[in-house]
Amino acid sequence: SWAITLIVVNIGVSMVFPMLQTGLVDAGWSVTAVGSLLNVTAPLVSLIAVALTGLVLVRVSPVVVILAVLPIEALAALALMPIGTAEAGGLIVPAIIVLYCAHHSISTAVVTLIMARTGPGTEGSDFTVQHSLFLLTGFVAGGGAMQLAAALGYGPSIAIAAGVMGLAFVFCLALRRRLAAPGVPATDGAEGSDGPGKAGEAGEAETSNRGWAETIGAAGPN
Repeated sequence: SWAITLIVVNIGVSMVFPMLQTGLVDAGWSVTAVGSLLNVTAPLVSLIAVALTGLVLVRVSPVVVILAVLPIEALAALALMPIGTAEAGGLIVPAIIVLYCAHHSISTAVVTLIMARTGPGTEGSDFTVQHSLFLLTGFVAGGGAMQLAAALGYGPSIAIAAGVMGLAFVFCLALRRRLAAPGVPATDGAEGSDGPGKAGEAGEAETSNRGWAETIGAAGPN
């Protein structure tokens, strides 16, 4: 179920992204204006969303973040349906910025879950395999979306992508308990003064002090 989650969560938005540049150009935007929006403005604003997501993840499960943001991502995609036409109006720019923010917030939550699913001693390879599947889905979906847009047009293709986002939401909602990885807190998890967290700290301190004592003893006069 986790591998399927990595796939379905990224398909919808990856279908929309390739259509943004060509859609804006077809709507009469200059290449400079398109580049400024897609490569400068939207990514910079989305950095704020990523930072806020990081703060939220201290207290909230990544699964909750994904479930909260996926509908926002789908609504932003639906607002982009007129792209490439004369009807593309003032909602296009805010919708693109919201889409970027939503995608990067979800990606931050997904990466958090990926890191929680790495094993001791194999963290690098475990992370790479999972994240590669997440990225590969985006490349494949993006390539297929352009073929879909050529056949159906931007509006219907974006509507299909938004529908995929909706299916991803239903999938994650149904499996929300199974998706919560061990080690990722679902609540704020504040421990009491005599709780496991305190005991762990005491144990670490004792081990550290013993290690320092042994080091000092070994370095003493012969």
